[in-house]
Amino acid sequence: MSATKEEVENTLPEKLSLNELCLVDLNKQANIKKLKKELSKKLIPKITSKDDEGYELVKEKLKLSLKARTGIERTRKEHKAEALAYGKFVDGSAVELKDMVVSYEKPWKDLKESIDKAEEIKAEQERQAEIARTEEIEKKVNYIVELTANLLGANSELLSERLNLAQVIVIDETLEEYEDVAAEHKAKAITVLQSALTERQAYEVQQEELEKGKRELAEAQAEIARLKVVNDVSCEFEPPHEDVAVNAENSCNSQASTIQSEDVEPYIALTEPQLVQAYMQKLIDVEVPDVGGEAMANLVTVMTDNLKKLQNYILTNTQ
Repeated sequence: MSATKEEVENTLPEKLSLNELCLVDLNKQANIKKLKKELSKKLIPKITSKDDEGYELVKEKLKLSLKARTGIERTRKEHKAEALAYGKFVDGSAVELKDMVVSYEKPWKDLKESIDKAEEIKAEQERQAEIARTEEIEKKVNYIVELTANLLGANSELLSERLNLAQVIVIDETLEEYEDVAAEHKAKAITVLQSALTERQAYEVQQEELEKGKRELAEAQAEIARLKVVNDVSCEFEPPHEDVAVNAENSCNSQASTIQSEDVEPYIALTEPQLVQAYMQKLIDVEVPDVGGEAMANLVTVMTDNLKKLQNYILTNTQ
């Protein structure tokens, strides 16, 4: 086994380190001063072939340089081997000591890691709890917002139901930092739903009045048709005999009295065209109801104009 650093240093002259010893040995093998003198350029002979007298001298000089180079390389390996052995000794000793330190350190390190892991778990649990808390509150706020969604075409019953749901929502400290936002959304939802409900109720009233007007017009048209049938029946009777004429007249009067209402009685004595025109005029003279919206008012106006056009058509074609 190679000598240790301490053993080598003990054998050195006083105040001589390993580095200095290495340099001494290398210089001894190189002997640069002598080599420089022996290989001076001034001593190089002037020869041109192996047969010249100075050729052997060249060979002898090169042997000197070869001996110096091989000596330096041998000395380098010797010193490096010692250094490698010393390095291995240092590495082995360090590993052994580190293993001892690790064995002493392990219970302390394990304790710290367990505490750190527990803290990480606790922090993650708190983070997840915070996410769940905010998601739950946001869900309540979004519920308020969604009360005003998809209102297009909603009837008054649905709007009234949503308005009631918005009004009963409780805004308190359970909403924490979202309390003000939730209160703002609730107020906005109530305002929007109340406005939508009012407009829808007005629209539904207009629709009911429109349907009522359509029904009344249909009834009036049917009544006109019935009156026309009555007059057609009365005009078709041409009795060939006096007794037959009397019976036909009585039958016609009986049919007319059956289908004529109180509103038609003043027009019984009129001819067929006069009867229709009079009934049409009565419909036209009816006071237009206040239907509220502009669209409905325009519709009623158009209906009245159509009745007037129908009356003029009857008057023109029956003269």
